[in-house]
Amino acid sequence: MDDLTALRREPRDATLILRLGRRFAPIWGFLAYGALYSCLALVVGMAALIGVAVAAGGEHLPKPAPIWFRMLIWGAGITAFALSWLPFARWVKRRRGDAYRLFRHGRFVDATVTSGQNIVFRGAPLTRAKLSFAEAGQTREVVVSVGGHPPEIVAGAVLPVLIEPNCRYSAVFIGGRAVAAR
Repeated sequence: MDDLTALRREPRDATLILRLGRRFAPIWGFLAYGALYSCLALVVGMAALIGVAVAAGGEHLPKPAPIWFRMLIWGAGITAFALSWLPFARWVKRRRGDAYRLFRHGRFVDATVTSGQNIVFRGAPLTRAKLSFAEAGQTREVVVSVGGHPPEIVAGAVLPVLIEPNCRYSAVFIGGRAVAAR
């Protein structure tokens, strides 16, 4: 069964929502941001480690430092490192939540292809199209890019689009398969 047919069933299946949400916001898409963020988290952890050592007067303690002091320093550094990941985790949850909300609460509208362009990018066929639809008395547009040259994307064609007003993107259904659109 294709994505379009499965989503038109009520109530919508929770596993389908998770699968499509993960396709739209895959975890590997956050890996580069996570690598950059880990550098920031390490700096925060090291700053806490050094700050506690200096504030507690570590230079005035007998050498080697007592175990409680070493545990305090490492505990502060590890705690600061772990707590600095909370904003990143909230950001990832919010970004993935958009995709889940789209498939859980989104509604279908019919959109008309206003323009389409078949291009070849680095040897790979790609189609970029603008679709427009009416919502709340206003005309809105979404742009979709899809691999290949699907025959469904021609000027004047009507395609189903799943929209949710509070989401960053929409889902255009080409051949029954959900494709992300902005």
